[in-house]
Amino acid sequence: MVVFTVLVTYNGLHKDWIIKSITSLQNSNYPTKIIVVDNNSSDGTVQYITTNFPDVFIIQNLNNAGFGKANNQGISHALQHNADCIFLLNQDAYVLIDTLTKLVAVAELNKDFGIISPIHLDGTGANVENDFLSFASPPNTKNLVNDVFLNKVENKLYQTNFVNAAAWLVSKDCFRIVGGFSPTFYHYGEDNNYCHRAQFHNVSIAIYPLAFVLHDRDQMPAEHADLSERMFRDRLVLWANPNTNEVYNLSAVRLIVSYFMYLLVLNKKKTANASLKLFRYKLYNFTMLKNNLQISKSALTYKFLDYK
Repeated sequence: MVVFTVLVTYNGLHKDWIIKSITSLQNSNYPTKIIVVDNNSSDGTVQYITTNFPDVFIIQNLNNAGFGKANNQGISHALQHNADCIFLLNQDAYVLIDTLTKLVAVAELNKDFGIISPIHLDGTGANVENDFLSFASPPNTKNLVNDVFLNKVENKLYQTNFVNAAAWLVSKDCFRIVGGFSPTFYHYGEDNNYCHRAQFHNVSIAIYPLAFVLHDRDQMPAEHADLSERMFRDRLVLWANPNTNEVYNLSAVRLIVSYFMYLLVLNKKKTANASLKLFRYKLYNFTMLKNNLQISKSALTYKFLDYK
């Protein structure tokens, strides 16, 4: 199979992330063509890649297009150049020498699975990455943790409802059926939405326990997280889920009331300017949600033509 890897970068020289990521891919014993989509980095990421990795194809955005939309650009290029499957890898993640070989082999035996993820270790490789533990656990992923505890992990795919998009091997048929990421989600939430849509189209998602990546992301302290922003994003994910029968009122009035409730409860210390900026961001996302989904949950296939 012809495999392309898409890496979205933004100031990827931080902790040498992009250097380690591209180097690991070039050391892979399964060949992959690398596409970097840069979201207007200011740290010299593009110049470094151009100089040190001349075989890497670079798409350079003049602004930060967001994670989902930038991935769509790389995916579109790969599909236009006859990719059989596409490996989506975060700039802060690194493959082992046999990661792609194992993923491709199991994908070839399981054509009905559209998204396959390896196990995510932390940056040291000594531990499972914190968030990944929750994705691999029941009820999200049936039997995997049980088999690990009982030392009977099998050479098979473990079907899951969700795994984050730090390292996805995705078939071209999956993109044909489900489409690309929704640009409604600028950063975070796009992979939740994609998994919802994949399930809506009966495309299976799985974790393969015998392949690994290292995910060396910075861990944000809980007290620094913007709870209001996260709650709003989670609501967008909920609204956009085509698998639920619940009807949500997407009125602007409800959005405004919800915003001021968040502001009152969670953002008492925010300045007026910061609060206004946050509100505009939320209103923008709400407008994008209405325009893109058209309140029709059965039409959730985002075509790449719209997001080149």
